[in-house]
Amino acid sequence: MLRFRRPLILVIVLLLTRCISGSATAAEDTLPSLLPRQTTEPRWNNAELEKGYVVYSKTYLTPLLTYQKPERSQIQSRYSIRLARDEYEPLQIGVYALQSSQALANVRIECTLDLPVTIRTMELRDFWKKVEGYPDLQVPDKGMPEGSGFDKIEPATTRVFWLTFYAAPDAKPGLHKGKIRISADSGGATELDLAVEVLPFVLPKADIPFGMYYYAVGYVLKNRNYQKGVFHDMAAHGMTSIVQYVFDSVWEQDPGASTGKLTLDSTFAQDCLDMQEAGLARQGMPLVFKDYKVAGIEPPPPGVGAQGDAAKASAARQYADHVRRNRLPEFIIYLKDEPSVDQGPEYFEWAAGWKRSPIRTATAMSSEAACQLGYLHDVQIVHMGGISPELIAEAKRAGNEVWTYNHELDHSGPPANRYFSGLYTWGLGLKGNQNWIYFHSTNGYVAPEGGEGPKPKPAWEGRREGVDDYRYLRLLDNCIAARPDSPMAREAAAWLGEVRASTDWSLYHEGAGSGTRDYFQLMAPRLRPDDYDKLRAKAATYILALGVPQTAYDVPPRETSKAAKYEAEPFMGKSVEQCIAGLQSTDIYQRRAAASALALLGKEAAPAASSLADCLGNRDTRLPALRALGAIGPESAAALKPMADLLRHKDYFVRIAVAFALGGIGADAIEPLKLALHDTHPSVIRAAGNAFALMGPAAKPAVPDLISLLVRPSGELRKGREMHSRAATVAIMAIGPGAVDAVPALITYYRSENGNEPYAAEALASIGPAAKDAVPTLDEYAPKLNTHCRPFTLYALFRITGKELYLDQLADTLWTERYGYCVAELFAKLGVSGKPVEAKVRKRYNEAMEKKQQNVFEPLTKALKAMSE
Repeated sequence: MLRFRRPLILVIVLLLTRCISGSATAAEDTLPSLLPRQTTEPRWNNAELEKGYVVYSKTYLTPLLTYQKPERSQIQSRYSIRLARDEYEPLQIGVYALQSSQALANVRIECTLDLPVTIRTMELRDFWKKVEGYPDLQVPDKGMPEGSGFDKIEPATTRVFWLTFYAAPDAKPGLHKGKIRISADSGGATELDLAVEVLPFVLPKADIPFGMYYYAVGYVLKNRNYQKGVFHDMAAHGMTSIVQYVFDSVWEQDPGASTGKLTLDSTFAQDCLDMQEAGLARQGMPLVFKDYKVAGIEPPPPGVGAQGDAAKASAARQYADHVRRNRLPEFIIYLKDEPSVDQGPEYFEWAAGWKRSPIRTATAMSSEAACQLGYLHDVQIVHMGGISPELIAEAKRAGNEVWTYNHELDHSGPPANRYFSGLYTWGLGLKGNQNWIYFHSTNGYVAPEGGEGPKPKPAWEGRREGVDDYRYLRLLDNCIAARPDSPMAREAAAWLGEVRASTDWSLYHEGAGSGTRDYFQLMAPRLRPDDYDKLRAKAATYILALGVPQTAYDVPPRETSKAAKYEAEPFMGKSVEQCIAGLQSTDIYQRRAAASALALLGKEAAPAASSLADCLGNRDTRLPALRALGAIGPESAAALKPMADLLRHKDYFVRIAVAFALGGIGADAIEPLKLALHDTHPSVIRAAGNAFALMGPAAKPAVPDLISLLVRPSGELRKGREMHSRAATVAIMAIGPGAVDAVPALITYYRSENGNEPYAAEALASIGPAAKDAVPTLDEYAPKLNTHCRPFTLYALFRITGKELYLDQLADTLWTERYGYCVAELFAKLGVSGKPVEAKVRKRYNEAMEKKQQNVFEPLTKALKAMSE
């Protein structure tokens, strides 16, 4: 996924603010729940004092940090591990050098066992934020290289070994005994007993696509063995799929290009074979590819995709034919990443063309995008915490699947990843789970440095443990289905029902710091680390009692739907009257198709407004009817009453859809839409802000309500303030000079964020010269900012004052690698007013063309065109 992309900033930042009404659990400054206390040493016995160190352990779901001192209960002489066949299980062991001892030298660990075991050492780096009382806080977030020792452990310091045990599919069931031995040059050795129980069943692979977003970059492209190692590592961590970025396209034009025939790129073809060999790809499990040449970054796409629907269909058929001939998994095309809801008509035409093609399409999206754009994708990959029961039900009605993803957990600890990958995915009944990102720069679940192979981080191990939770629970589902009348099956089903009902759908709670990226935050506060193992142990007990059916090892067939692949297709080209008649059909798929076709007609469908209003009371037709009413516009005003009533619907996904539809109706909908601004769910508030933005200057009567969102009480938690302010600033940007009364509130909010608030700056820019009171504040912060917020501040200063000094400084930021495309889009907005720096803009454009930086040169193309008019 492209980071810092300007249209995505709102989605990304606001996803971090999501919370559920009534879910507050702690104040924002409360210490995270897994941060270990700083304690004094216990009283050591003579043997421990003589050795100068102790060995201890704690569940791998909680970190052992350098400053930690063992508790007596954590010092054991025997370790027990339990796992099924074809399962990995970790053990975390700490070695603590006593405060009174000298530094330990040449600390080594050995493990003797008749099962495979991998030994790694924990590397540390500074925590990403300062925590009061913990000035030198470090976390094991740098990677865990294979190794069996530390050269030195300083006094009063803990260093950590991470052991991973594996029982192969043919491993002997029963108890396997072994030894763990730890030694140091001073103090002698410590021997620990080890007992590993292997359960008598093979744990089936996950039956849905678990995957990672993945850039094949740098040495990976140059080293086929390393690439294979990557695929093996993914498979060993429970992955069954992948979302791979393919910049040069998986296709090469055939020498006979005039025929339009495409051939598979040889490098990519080898990737597919390597994935299969590693066990990462198998029949029935789709792979997802962001093919930049076919799908494109922005619509309309370059290359094949630009040739229209016929070319899309041709490319899609060739994908399908190649898959069938070579017995490859299904290929799913990844379209525009994380689309914002304010897409232009060309986007809808482009995405609809792909939806009508024979191949399935997917992309990552927010809950708002799922509401407005999800129907254009066969697979809606919705951000964690943004999925509701009605979102899933609506996707199923349309014949689409709901997967989930996140881009926040790569720097968090094992518990968050375990819950998201396991209980959350299983509990919601999701059809796929994809995480950003395997490795990329300093981010990711593994550290790619060096030639010895990818080094996992604890978060990566936690993801595998979550997938294993999913595998156990799905296996138990299958065991119950095979013997539904058994008393034990009924008992197990009742227990699973309780577990499923307790799933935390929101995942965002007050007190969670910045979303769930806090290493020490429990994602599901009701679950303590020990609860996970208890849950898995109970599942295993039921599985052993019921027996494993052979069908548990099959990939279930994909669910079929009676809906057309592109829902509107059956009524496209038909008259409004025919569509109205279709709304009366007894077949829900016909009714939905008719409503979807009316949405495509826009204002022409006005005669259908009352019939569409009648559809709002039926959950099966409600969402496409709302899209149609919003597309019709002001002539849908007669439907305002039933639409306003739906703002009280218990499912926020429905309320999102209502807010967007009201925005399409316009000024007549201002009053009910104001209510949505004060909803209890952030996605509804955000949708209301976007809806007012659709109205533009006509939304001026809502300015007092928008101001109230900017001046929330100072005691409100940070996430709540961000949630409200983003909705307000987006709407104010569209209202423009008519929102001048909001200037004092915008200044206050901008200052409260120390200038790190691009939306406040852009809102002030949209107001223009009337926002002159903000100039001293913007001038104060502009030189201090070194993030993507600086160009927005310079942009605001220029829009307010008209001084070319600020325009020139803004042009200089075009060369900032991390956010140059943001600046390019600002120049596209400036148009002719940016002409004084045309030479700089053209120079940057030429460089972007040469380097094929499409996300930069596309907006600069628009800017240069506007400058010349």
